Amino acid sequence: MKTFSITKNGVARIMRSYGFDPSIGRYTEDAPGAADASDLIAKWHPNHQGQVTAFREIVEADIPNDFFQDAWRDNGQTLSTDMAKARDIHSERMATAQAAEIARLKVEERKERLKNNRSQANRHSAAVKALEVLDINVLAKQIRNAPNPTALSAIWPAQLPR
Repeated sequence: MKTFSITKNGVARIMRSYGFDPSIGRYTEDAPGAADASDLIAKWHPNHQGQVTAFREIVEADIPNDFFQDAWRDNGQTLSTDMAKARDIHSERMATAQAAEIARLKVEERKERLKNNRSQANRHSAAVKALEVLDINVLAKQIRNAPNPTALSAIWPAQLPR
């Protein structure tokens, strides 16, 4: 198996190439004959080929251990996480999770009110209110001050599902 960093539209992506093992009739990590990055890119649509600005072979240990793949950058020697982009990604994920949880809780509240289960409906209503009044300024400051992807990932309101 060969592992590559391919930079396309400014974002580093990881691509793996496996060799074919005819004795078992499938591609495996251990079989020889894994293609090079240039061979793989040559099979892409020309529009996508033109967006590639760099590629190189890497080892697994070079790959950042975080969930901000759209923020990965490759300077030709190391893969790193663009923290400004990672902060944007994390903020967007948090806002999406907040909106989804509020919508889910509102539906549950309506169901409980239709069943005339006021106590459960009120619990859902209180949870919605708690999510709506999250202190965004505090979260924004924490996100802005996160020094690395691990610290950034740790910033998440307890009321929100991941």
